Amino acid sequence: MDKHVLVFGGTSEGRTIIQKLVERNICVTASSLTEYGNDQLIEHSLLTKRFGALNTEQMRTLIVDNSYDAVIDATHPYAEEISNHISQACKKQKIRLFRLERKKALKADEGLHFGTIQEACSYLKNKSGKILFTTGSNRIPEIVKILSKDRLIFRILPIKRSLDVAKVANIKESNLLPLNPPFSIKDNVEHIKKHKVKYLVTKDSGINGGCLEKMEAIRETNIELIIIDRPMNIYDTVYYSDEKIIEEIIR
Repeated sequence: MDKHVLVFGGTSEGRTIIQKLVERNICVTASSLTEYGNDQLIEHSLLTKRFGALNTEQMRTLIVDNSYDAVIDATHPYAEEISNHISQACKKQKIRLFRLERKKALKADEGLHFGTIQEACSYLKNKSGKILFTTGSNRIPEIVKILSKDRLIFRILPIKRSLDVAKVANIKESNLLPLNPPFSIKDNVEHIKKHKVKYLVTKDSGINGGCLEKMEAIRETNIELIIIDRPMNIYDTVYYSDEKIIEEIIR
């Protein structure tokens, strides 16, 4: 063992590359925002798990204290703030940084595309009918400032952090679907029909993020799909193959 790598993840591709790294006798620290992000990781003597939010300076300190050989950003495509912190910390320490990116799953002609969730909400404000948000809990405070709460159904992770956000926003339990992914086509159809949903709001989280199952459910139920486009990529170079990143690291 002569390599030590820090992986920011909490995603399926993050878990995959972590497993491949330890199988190659590389020591890994897996960092995720929530404890849930690491729950499905394998147990291994070469693997250390940590969770919790870090700013740029805290990330830099983590890198310095552990003398990592490389950092991998395998965070969610929409985790813009976290990626910015990772990029800045690695530049300050002049450490190798690799971005593992998910390929997009939704085409430009599928659904209505908006640059921000605020833009999507402004459009929906002038429509009628229930809306299913599958965009997580972080944006709930912004959403309820624009849209009437009785129209909103939020599918979120059943973890304290997400539930607390919903509670502070005074979202009724009947308007919450606190469930763990993945969700099948059948699951999506059931949620749409049960709550009489007319619009489904999603991010393009890629195939691993369940976008294809949502699209098929949309076709079956004939409701409108609202897509929040990905933020601008801050990296000059991205990798879509974990094997290519591993090759670079072990050279």
